[in-house]
Amino acid sequence: MMRPLVNFLNQGLLPMTDREKEATRIVAFFQGTMEAQGLRAALLSGEAGAGKSRLLEDLLPRVLREGGAVVHTKLYPESTTSIAPILAQALSRSSSMFNLLRIEPEENLSSVAASLRRLAQLRPTLVIVEDIHLLEGEAEREFSTLLNALSDEPISLLCAARPTELKTRGLLERYLVEEIELEGITAEGILHLWQALFESPPDLEAARILHEVTLGNPLALRSGLRGALKSGALAHDPTRNAWRLMVPPSLFAESLGRSVRLLSEGLAAHVSATEQEAAEQLATLGEVFAREAAEALLPEAVRMLDILMFKGIIAQARSTVSPLNGPPSRRPLLTFTHSLLHRNFVERARFDAARVVDLLVQTIPLYSVVPFQLLADYHGTIEAPLADLDIAIGQAFAAIVVLNRSADWPLGTAVWNAAFALSRFRNDERTERERSILQANLLHNRLRLIRKPTQERNAITAQIDALTESFANDEELAPMRLNALAHKQLAIIRSNHQQALEIWNEVEGIAERYPSVRFTEAYVHHLRGIIISARANTDEAIFNVVEDRLNALNDGAEHERIWKHARRIVGPYLLDIFTTQAELDRRLQLLHELERESLEFDVGLPWLKTILLYELGQFQDVLQLLPNISPRLLERGLYGNYCQAQLLMICVELGLGGGVAGIEEQLEKLRSQFPTEFQQILRRSISIHLCDSAMLHGADQWAAQIFRKYSDDALVLPFALRLLLGLLDSPTLTAIKGLHQQSHADGTDLWRLFEAAMNGEDSAQIAEQMEHLLRQPILRRDHITELCAAIRFAETILPQFLGESQIALLRKSIHHTLIAMVEWLEERELFGYMKGVLNRFPGMLNQKELAKWRGRITALERQHEGQSGKPATRQESLSMLGSIEFRRPNQEPARPRGARLKIILGLLTADRMLEKRLTNREFYCIAAGDDDLETARTTVYSAMHRLKEIVGPDAILTDGETPELDLSRVHVDLLEAHALLTEAIAAMRESAWMRARGPLIAALDIFGNRVPFPTLYETFFEAAREDLENRIRTTAMRVGRGLLLAGDAASAEAVLRRALVTIPEDEELQQLLRQALESLGKRIEIERMKIRAEEED
Repeated sequence: MMRPLVNFLNQGLLPMTDREKEATRIVAFFQGTMEAQGLRAALLSGEAGAGKSRLLEDLLPRVLREGGAVVHTKLYPESTTSIAPILAQALSRSSSMFNLLRIEPEENLSSVAASLRRLAQLRPTLVIVEDIHLLEGEAEREFSTLLNALSDEPISLLCAARPTELKTRGLLERYLVEEIELEGITAEGILHLWQALFESPPDLEAARILHEVTLGNPLALRSGLRGALKSGALAHDPTRNAWRLMVPPSLFAESLGRSVRLLSEGLAAHVSATEQEAAEQLATLGEVFAREAAEALLPEAVRMLDILMFKGIIAQARSTVSPLNGPPSRRPLLTFTHSLLHRNFVERARFDAARVVDLLVQTIPLYSVVPFQLLADYHGTIEAPLADLDIAIGQAFAAIVVLNRSADWPLGTAVWNAAFALSRFRNDERTERERSILQANLLHNRLRLIRKPTQERNAITAQIDALTESFANDEELAPMRLNALAHKQLAIIRSNHQQALEIWNEVEGIAERYPSVRFTEAYVHHLRGIIISARANTDEAIFNVVEDRLNALNDGAEHERIWKHARRIVGPYLLDIFTTQAELDRRLQLLHELERESLEFDVGLPWLKTILLYELGQFQDVLQLLPNISPRLLERGLYGNYCQAQLLMICVELGLGGGVAGIEEQLEKLRSQFPTEFQQILRRSISIHLCDSAMLHGADQWAAQIFRKYSDDALVLPFALRLLLGLLDSPTLTAIKGLHQQSHADGTDLWRLFEAAMNGEDSAQIAEQMEHLLRQPILRRDHITELCAAIRFAETILPQFLGESQIALLRKSIHHTLIAMVEWLEERELFGYMKGVLNRFPGMLNQKELAKWRGRITALERQHEGQSGKPATRQESLSMLGSIEFRRPNQEPARPRGARLKIILGLLTADRMLEKRLTNREFYCIAAGDDDLETARTTVYSAMHRLKEIVGPDAILTDGETPELDLSRVHVDLLEAHALLTEAIAAMRESAWMRARGPLIAALDIFGNRVPFPTLYETFFEAAREDLENRIRTTAMRVGRGLLLAGDAASAEAVLRRALVTIPEDEELQQLLRQALESLGKRIEIERMKIRAEEED
């Protein structure tokens, strides 16, 4: 029998025909990646059974042959559809992909986006997502966030979907460049299919009927042909040596119609009763499942899996998904070949609940919620010991935790229903205490799945609160009480600080009775919650308490894990809380430690670091960080923080001399972007950060207007800002006394001064309090606000409490402090605030001083605008690391459009890095991709004209043998890093290890984990990347080893840690780093490295 027919009868595989047009369009879509300026999408739509998956599978080798990288994923019903874990696993499972990425991405959006960016910088990248119509709810929003994060990357995204079910089309619309509708196989296509399948001329009447009845749907064709062959309606005629109809055409058409109507049965018509029963049992595991689960569920599983795979019922999954419980399977996952097929089997299956409980007890990984759904609906008996049932319930809770960390959290409800159903079995065998514990766990996990304030959530919160009240007096159950209180805390964390304090006091009471609960994640959760509430309500007393409790967790190796965890999630909230230089030094040390230990894709720490830098007045650093952090905040759904980030950018611009024009339009745009629940956060940020910044800028009336528009009585403002606004509105004693009654004590020196005056204390005490305030060193930006408020208070109110001589003495101190304020601002180049401060208190300085400071402000303005006459400080810049961008001073970066322009910029950069410069022929032929010199030169001249429109006419010199960058005008990040690396190599060759250390660290800091020559896929640039990596690796190894031999292990550690960022997972670098850590006595760090290595293995 012919091989195509054998394959069809046994495995259901039809020959691929009539799809060349669609295949050509998909390949052309991929080829456009090389010219792409950002994310582009194509939509392949077709009805169920139209052959979308088969077409894509056949196309993959063509894309790979063209040098592309393919990330192929498929979504499955009733399984996780959270796109981040699915893409992370698709990126991780290929060894060739790992060689490019160097590090396995974590299963979160930021990590996946970063990995895809890196991949796109190294290879033309095609991301395939099959059955995208399955995305909905949180998973759909997560997918939208990923698209936004990748919008500027040259990535091609191919989505396959059923046309009538595509709710996500709106997300793809802005990126769509191609739509391909996969229609049924044409009448001519069916003739070709017949010829390929039977290797004989087609029966024209049979082919006509097949097309008319099935409409060319490949799935229906497969079902109909199978039925016809099995019944003998279609058979081989030896007399004609051809396959033809053996029954009247009308009978064949009627039979074919029935076959199509019973499509799902037809898919499995060729399996025996035993095989069908096995398939039904496998279907209870879900559409996608692990081999281990199949082997535990079925007798003779290995043989049966082979049969079902051979007959096309199941196949190896083309995409992986995350397990809901247990460790991931180490073998390829299996899946049913069609959703209709799986649905048919699961509907017929006799569900064996005891077997599924046993799977859970053995922690065999499950990849679908189907078994949990079946458990939830099961009404029979389960002959399993109570201990096994409790383990199964615990596994369900573990699955809820997994789902709750992803966009698939709504699936957790089905899992919870299964846990609830299992809790009813043998419940009478539990003691009253055990029943209470189980009920509390059920309620706790149910609340995990209710993410928005609802009546149900409020009711369950009250229920678990009442149920666990007695747990507070039981050391074993106390952590469960803390969990219950955590749900209460979550509802009011920013809105009701008084209630948050009451919850905190109960937590502290439990911790005093049972100190061991301090070393639980539940207690750490409360530490984090109370400091968030305290920050939102300026409760400084809590800050010190939290810091003390956090430090107390550092209690030896036994508690190191919880201490590290607490420091990681609580410590960042302490960074900007300091009032003395000693506290600031501790915060900077904490930041250093947190950055060294932080997860690569954590966004919380960089965000809170940005706030610290903002408070320190380091606005240039904030400008560098915010553009990178803002999209990551949005990716994580941290809308409140994203709002604050946008406002900080406005505040920074005010400090650097920007005006208030246009800010209100930006605020309204921000307000319209986010749901109601984030409006309170936005109003608070506007009222505090923006109004404060505007007043420092000198825009008092505008600030007061914005404050009245966005503030409300519920907001608790820093007292300095409230006083400054109050003095602006009505600088009278009567009005200020009213302000005293409305405000609460915030513990600041300004409050103590204010309270001393309002309480009518002795004038000498008031004067001393004012002097004390003025003498304090300026450590942070909001201290400037406090001093402005204090000086304004001294000008307008204190003369009513102090004598002339006291006021005269204060004026000298105020003059000294005012000079210190503008000096502090000048050091940070915050000339926008310098103007505001000088204009607010012009009478405090003489004319000579005012002229001097205004001259310095003008100089800073010119420097900021690039008019200072120092071209080196405001150069044009070309980025050749991470992305190819050209930036002129005070302009947004421009990305060259077209592969040719990027290649030329890459060559101009690479040419400067070569020991022997490129010849005329080499440059032009590589740039044009043409071996004919004259043709290549013409191509490059044309492209150079377009390139100069982007970079300017003077950035590229063309009077030599080959074009070259004018490095006196253009700064190139890669060339700077390369020059530093060359300097380090020169010192290394002289064994001057300490002299090599500085430039090598500086070079590695510039490289970071960014790809050199990104999106340049030609062989020349591939070789340039490899050569550069080899130089970096060799230099880091030799310098690191030399520093170790010289006894400077700390410097060796600094070099090697940075090298492992640039070249992650390099075993020799890791081994050398372990030696450095051992020399420094950092045994814990060595153990952590071993643990990470074991996890990756």
